[in-house]
Amino acid sequence: MPLNKNAFASLIHAVIDIGSNSVRLVIYRVVNGAFFPIHNEKVLAGLGENVSETGKLSADGAILALGAIKRFKILLDAWRIRSYDAIATAAVRYASDGNQFIDAIRRNTGLHVRIISGEDEGRLSALGVLYGSVHAHGFMGDLGGSSLELAALDKDQNLPKESWPLGPLAMGELSAAKILSKTHDATLEIINKYLRQSKVLQSANTKEFHLVGGAWRTLAIVHMTIRNYPIHILQNYSISGQDALEITTFLASQSRKSIEKIPGISARRAETLPYASLLLKSIIECAGVEQLIFSAYGLREGVLFERFSAKSSFANPLMASALAVGAKTKMEKEFSVAMNIWLQNIVNFATENLGLELDEELLLAACYLANIGKDLHPDHRARLAYDLVLQGPYPSASHEERLYLARIIAIRYGAKADELAQYPHSNMLDENRIFHANLIGSAMRLASAICAGEGSLLAKTKLSIEGECIRLSIVANLKPLYSPTVEKRLKTLAEILGKQVEVQ
Repeated sequence: MPLNKNAFASLIHAVIDIGSNSVRLVIYRVVNGAFFPIHNEKVLAGLGENVSETGKLSADGAILALGAIKRFKILLDAWRIRSYDAIATAAVRYASDGNQFIDAIRRNTGLHVRIISGEDEGRLSALGVLYGSVHAHGFMGDLGGSSLELAALDKDQNLPKESWPLGPLAMGELSAAKILSKTHDATLEIINKYLRQSKVLQSANTKEFHLVGGAWRTLAIVHMTIRNYPIHILQNYSISGQDALEITTFLASQSRKSIEKIPGISARRAETLPYASLLLKSIIECAGVEQLIFSAYGLREGVLFERFSAKSSFANPLMASALAVGAKTKMEKEFSVAMNIWLQNIVNFATENLGLELDEELLLAACYLANIGKDLHPDHRARLAYDLVLQGPYPSASHEERLYLARIIAIRYGAKADELAQYPHSNMLDENRIFHANLIGSAMRLASAICAGEGSLLAKTKLSIEGECIRLSIVANLKPLYSPTVEKRLKTLAEILGKQVEVQ
């Protein structure tokens, strides 16, 4: 894929998110459609507390929130940030004094805050989910403090988006963990009253459900703990509908004190988790959900995606993120592109003769990550690079794809099969994925040895497979590139394929 001349420009953009529970500032580095949070802070203001009863914002919450936003403005000025979005959601939207609060923010800070509608909140949250998982389908739900947004996942933005007053703060005492066992039936009746009206649940493909929001992410953490799941990454963590019904039934019946005993669960989350579980159970039953996928991306990323995606030369945020993380210099970027082209004969052979298919975008992402370990300690480079790729800050990769990319890069840095067997989670890949990763990683290691990371040199060589031979062709005046190290790595690649070596 050719690189746009502006593909590596970056800027700093801030998002201020004024929610029902918290007021948050996130400062992002934006690199060609990939978003990297470099500062993230929040204040638990509780703006939406009792708004369902009083119709007004919490007075104490408004003071806390305004103080936090004043601090945010000082930080933006210190960073010299002029590019920002400030948004307010359900609590401000519902409250009769919401506009007055926004006016107070403008008078005190000069910041312009946009109150987004319920439908717009659902639309933007859906965009955030699609940023985090470009092949997502079905529908998404974003559970905030005061509202639940539902949206069909449709890149053309034509399917329903809606907002319902089903957040814990909007439900008031009916959502309180300490009395939920007593109010269960009344709470469930209200939940189902709204869900039965949902056009999203009636019109969308409801087999796949993408979940956004802190309470539901907490549920995923509990499920990971119960399963002893080894990869502690919430993005794209997936569970079956049946498993979800079992855990939501269990959590909805627990007291706050019982939930607080679960490692990693805060007291604040313990208060809302039973209600969030009951709500989720109702959605699963109402919609016939078969697969649940948790998203770490939502409203804020949707705001960024809408603002910046048209300026990106990448359709897949994984590639944009891999490029930004792994190829930071012009030389590294050119090497990644040259290597992606150079590997095509190997990839084609694997596809046509071994039945091993590789997504082109995933291969390009691997090439962008090829030099991620260059600055690491040479004695530990393979293992450290493996961990970096596995835990990398990029969206749109399943856990299996992360493991696959991590194995490729570890082999590119010299990891052997017996070493890889000791790496965390390496046994989660199937045999085909392992073989393919070994093949691509070994070919990348050979490419690096040939040209020392200089793409124009690599482009003057060719790797091909003909009959029983794997052939490395080098232009006449560059024959000295064929060093003992290159010879050794070419033989390693040939052994994987069961071929003989030929050099010309």
